[in-house]
Amino acid sequence: MFSRTSWGSDDTSNHERVAHHFPQSFVLIVDTQALHDPANAVVVVDLRAERGRTFRVIPSAAWAVENNLSLGNLDFRDFADAADSAGVFRGF
Repeated sequence: MFSRTSWGSDDTSNHERVAHHFPQSFVLIVDTQALHDPANAVVVVDLRAERGRTFRVIPSAAWAVENNLSLGNLDFRDFADAADSAGVFRGF
């Protein structure tokens, strides 16, 4: 379904395919980088408000992202803006 093993914020083709197939406002993606990097940070992609905006999240903080975005307690921007200089959210 997706053409690349490493997800990039400039990958418009994959963003459009994901947005078309998922009713959620975001999706978490385990790519090659997540599998090989010691932090195992997965990609979180905004499918609605800022379509295509991404950040990574470490596994121990992924529950906070999923729960709060699903419930609408926080916006995608809240997490993306709290990511470190490497683009990884590690918790508040």
